[in-house]
Amino acid sequence: MKAIYEAAVYEISNSGIKICVNKLNLELDDLLEEYQENRWCFVTAWNPGGKERSLKENYIDQIKLLEDLSIYKVLDGMSRSEDGTHAEGSFLVLGMDKEEGIRMAERYGQLAFLHGKKGEQSILHFL
Repeated sequence: MKAIYEAAVYEISNSGIKICVNKLNLELDDLLEEYQENRWCFVTAWNPGGKERSLKENYIDQIKLLEDLSIYKVLDGMSRSEDGTHAEGSFLVLGMDKEEGIRMAERYGQLAFLHGKKGEQSILHFL
């Protein structure tokens, strides 16, 4: 499972920005600069525990997650498998630190989430 998460591509919708694990992303750094933020998390509520659920169940929890993120600047995103056969709705949360990312991932039953800081490589954190 770890290899699947590490090979995934984390995309910010309508931006052309793709985040890869353990890579520095200058386009993401520019976005952070534009929004005057220096840290971020990429989170989802889809398929808790890595178990497939219906679209309806995933959308309901994704809306709840978005409500929990109301104090942040949030951009729509998509987490995609390397081969493109699997995708999950996600959010890029600007200004969220790793500790809050852990809390959100735990609250929504996630196995991992991506986070980082401006000028640094992204980090995949497993729970």
